[in-house]
Amino acid sequence: MSTEKEIRVSHFAAWNVVPDCLIENFMAELAAAGAEYITLMSRQLARMLNEPDYAAELQSVLKKLGLRMRDAHGLAGPLYDLDIPERHEELIEEHRRALGFCAEFGIRTYTVHVGAAPWCRRPDPRDLEELRSNALDTLEHLLPEAEKLGIILAVENSFEPVNTPEEVLFYIRRFESPFLRCCYDTGHANIMDAHRKDPAKYKETFHHIVWRDNLVLEEDALGKLAPYVVTCHLHDNCGYTDDHVLPGTERGTIDWKRLMERLRACPNLESFQNESNFAVQHVTAGEVCRIFENITGKL
Repeated sequence: MSTEKEIRVSHFAAWNVVPDCLIENFMAELAAAGAEYITLMSRQLARMLNEPDYAAELQSVLKKLGLRMRDAHGLAGPLYDLDIPERHEELIEEHRRALGFCAEFGIRTYTVHVGAAPWCRRPDPRDLEELRSNALDTLEHLLPEAEKLGIILAVENSFEPVNTPEEVLFYIRRFESPFLRCCYDTGHANIMDAHRKDPAKYKETFHHIVWRDNLVLEEDALGKLAPYVVTCHLHDNCGYTDDHVLPGTERGTIDWKRLMERLRACPNLESFQNESNFAVQHVTAGEVCRIFENITGKL
């Protein structure tokens, strides 16, 4: 891929913290600041499943503001993660319906979580192989629908044993489909980065429950995933907790110049996504857009 190729940036519009009565104004501020794309989030997809008119209402607002959607954070959490054993048939059908809504919005990438909840519950007799089996079955049912709609399922790396780069690669290589790729999450990778880390700074629950006293850090997560990265969640943190702060701001420890050079070299990269919690960080929409224009090389 040429380094001159422009990779679009879409913004998480903070639907989780902004009341419905203010969300249109919030998106209008982003549009006025130069934003072009908004990420369709899990919360909005869940609403579409239950509110017949919501998708059309959101389409109307986007058209009015001159905004578009090309990336979605798919249904996620204890009801929807790929490896959840409960309500398995229901979650597959709801993901299928969500993909249908995404197609109406012109969505290209649909990010999915393998899921950490079953792994982290204690006591929990399920082992990694059983959770993999659940996730594989979910993907086997969703991938044909995604292919039919022209939407890429993007498995996200996180910071638990079920979401390591090796686990992400396991699913991608199992299917060998151009419609199953990776969403590279910069904040999650930073938490697991082995360089200059003091293990004592991680929370006790991270050691004892998440990693069961066998913490394994990563030397080069991006190096492993680079051939399959199709979209990226961009946000920063202190290196030990999932802070979701704006890139390069207080508490952030990522070397953004080096990271963005490496991300732009990923051969299948299509988009960047601003997944910072900027709505609660006392910063203007203009400053948010400026930060992302700066780190993605648009200035």
